[in-house]
Amino acid sequence: MRMRSALIMAFNQKQLKLSSPARRRLSTGEIFNYIAVDAYLMAESLFWFHMEWSLVLQLILSIGVLLTVVNLSAFPVLVPILVIGYLNVPYAKTCKKWQSLYKIAQDERLRATTETLNNMKII
Repeated sequence: MRMRSALIMAFNQKQLKLSSPARRRLSTGEIFNYIAVDAYLMAESLFWFHMEWSLVLQLILSIGVLLTVVNLSAFPVLVPILVIGYLNVPYAKTCKKWQSLYKIAQDERLRATTETLNNMKII
């Protein structure tokens, strides 16, 4: 939480240094939403980086323990694990594609909402 707060503060300081054309292009709400999302993603990236290397280590250690306890009887169990892991790759790619499309749609919705609210202020 502290790291996320520090990132938001750093992004806000960067926002204060934006040029006039950059400020005209995006509203304050959009800039703040970008700041919040970027800070969240940067904080989460450290968690996922830790999960990537520790997951590989946990798999290797658990398979090693399984082989030492059960010996050769563990190999029939390892085959479905490898097959399911291989079949998970296309599913993960599809999820990533849909997540990207969702983020694009969310940005368009935010832009339309901001424009509507700005027009309501004018009226």
